[in-house]
Amino acid sequence: MGIEETLSKLGLSGGAIRVYASLITQKEASAKRLALLSGLPRTSVYDYLSELSKMGLVVELDVNNKKVFRPDDPRNIKALLEKRIRELETGKKEFQKALPDLVKSLGSSEPRIKFYSGSEGFIVVLADIIRSETGEALFLWPYGEMTDLIGEEYLQDFTNRRVQEGIRVRSIHPHFSPKKSYPDEKVKFAPKNMTWQMGYAIYGDKVAFISSRKEQFAFIVQSQDFTNLQKAQFEVIWKVSKKVGLT
Repeated sequence: MGIEETLSKLGLSGGAIRVYASLITQKEASAKRLALLSGLPRTSVYDYLSELSKMGLVVELDVNNKKVFRPDDPRNIKALLEKRIRELETGKKEFQKALPDLVKSLGSSEPRIKFYSGSEGFIVVLADIIRSETGEALFLWPYGEMTDLIGEEYLQDFTNRRVQEGIRVRSIHPHFSPKKSYPDEKVKFAPKNMTWQMGYAIYGDKVAFISSRKEQFAFIVQSQDFTNLQKAQFEVIWKVSKKVGLT
């Protein structure tokens, strides 16, 4: 991470970051010089120097009756980052306490169908499964297609997280498609005459549909009736599918 990106995470304005970046190349400079280097008006440079000074990143000195500026101890940046992290951790804990009430208050207005475009939709679906607190998720999907969509590494991360949350999986895949073995997962392969490029996941009172790499979209339907219908279909296919040894 570069110094400019680090400073942006501390909430500094873009102008202040430009001034600081110019100053550290000079080690000492006047406002006029910093305005020239940063391409900013001198009046604005004074405002940005004040912003940096308040955060302990810049010091003002008189050298030969001229006002110049120097970067302060760079370890101050580390201290500011640590303070920012503590504030974020505190905010996270407070938000976690308020989250159940927030979810409850918004629950009645939550859309029944959510649509996502792009491969990110699949990632949203997997994250939603982790949050669902369901005991079992049912997948009917082409493993190779889905793996290519977001990558083996992310699927492994999803597996680790769902195992931690105690979520079991039953999966149905196209006949003898490539498939690795994962913990707490039962796998069957569909009959030879069944092929598909799109998949779905059933969890809680939701069904999520994930398209192929070609079309790249996903949508989640929240409906207990619809979920029951899809579960009935899944169980029929599960009964006629076969277990195959996995690697």
